[in-house]
Amino acid sequence: MFRNIKILYAEAETFIRENMIELLEFLSVNVIAVDNGNEAYIKYKKEKPDIIIADIEMEGLNGLELTELIRKTDKKVQIIITTAYTNTEYLLKAVELNIVKYLVKPVPLLEIEKALNICISNMIKEDNPKKFLNDKDYYDTKLNRLIINDEEVYLDYNEKIFFELLLKTPGRVISYDELENTIWQDGMSNSAVRSLVFNLRKKLPEGCIKNISKLGYKLILKE
Repeated sequence: MFRNIKILYAEAETFIRENMIELLEFLSVNVIAVDNGNEAYIKYKKEKPDIIIADIEMEGLNGLELTELIRKTDKKVQIIITTAYTNTEYLLKAVELNIVKYLVKPVPLLEIEKALNICISNMIKEDNPKKFLNDKDYYDTKLNRLIINDEEVYLDYNEKIFFELLLKTPGRVISYDELENTIWQDGMSNSAVRSLVFNLRKKLPEGCIKNISKLGYKLILKE
């Protein structure tokens, strides 16, 4: 369910860190693990993770200091804080820094899964380069890559233009006129449109492209 999601995990205690890595790998995520806040910040800048899970008590930067530093330039990366304590001051600070979840250790698998689901929901809603079509397939608008079942799927020029047009406003009907003006400035035939849609549908999850009779097409994303 969480394939293609890159998580940076920062935890000082070896036993806790190894247990959490096992939980995350069980959920099929790509985990980058470090044992201190300074290393976490270095890895964040290099790896650009989708989600960060950080303990509050670490050497160097603690979890909240790490988050505060990241939030100066990145308001969108999803951050989960773990702690052994329910400290009111920490909780208030976490709210200020737009933390997704504040989890008390030891963290059960179900709680991690719930937190990751919230992160993914936020990523779908926000202006993230990875536009998720469902819980695992996505289109990376920065790299112009369609990923289906963990594999890149080739789109030709017209397929890519059409799909990106649909992806800009999911749920909005793209009229035949808009489609013609975007792809076939010199006019289009019905057979060319049908062929384009047919070929693109074969490459996408079932039900993604819906035809609205006499109007056009729209993209349906699964919640």
